[in-house]
Amino acid sequence: YAVPVFYFLFKRIIPLREFGVYFLMGMLFISQAIVGWLMVASGLVDRPSVSHLGLTTHLLLALTLLGIAYWSALGHRYGFHEAKARWSMPYTLAVISFIALVIQIAYGGMTAGLKAGHVSDTWPLMFGRLIPPNLLNSWIDLLENPLTIVFIHRWFAWMCLLLIVTVFYVARKNGFPADLQKGLTWLLVIVSLQIVLGILTVLSYVHILIALTHQANAIILYVLTIFFIHRLRALNERHVLNP
Repeated sequence: YAVPVFYFLFKRIIPLREFGVYFLMGMLFISQAIVGWLMVASGLVDRPSVSHLGLTTHLLLALTLLGIAYWSALGHRYGFHEAKARWSMPYTLAVISFIALVIQIAYGGMTAGLKAGHVSDTWPLMFGRLIPPNLLNSWIDLLENPLTIVFIHRWFAWMCLLLIVTVFYVARKNGFPADLQKGLTWLLVIVSLQIVLGILTVLSYVHILIALTHQANAIILYVLTIFFIHRLRALNERHVLNP
């Protein structure tokens, strides 16, 4: 990784002001390797499994690396943003949607690590109830209890959908460029598909192909959200969007 980075810096293909970003990505590569090694090593001590928190940390590091790399690629493709661009309402909503998506993916990682998808194979009810018993006996349940974690992962998805719908509505109301509106329509379709895949994963008792499709679609959703944040940031800089 370091050799091509320094080569492109020397050739001025990568602007010197962007060196910090590439250095950060290098550190993330190293961190990802260390966390992965610790995660696997921990699963060889007492039981042949890994910590769900370690797995989720590994996942989030990978997503951070992917996000920074993709944002940098968009900068090379469309131009780098100014640091002092305004925070318009559409841009703010898109960033909030992105944060919500990352939280949802994190709970997906914990769900996978704890095999919490096997807790209940019914939807929308769990054990015959919309809100199952013993859901939150203590705050640690938010990170340790499979029932609590899968419940949050099931229903927080609808918050993500609501946020995307809100961004879509604002786009239509404010007359965004046609290509951006079309792209947001596809984003809405993909987040809806993600929810459907999640429900099918539950009903199929975590069928491996459906679960993998659910995970892959989450990555597509993550990347698309970054793309639209980048586009909205560019519109902010041109003062196209209302504050």
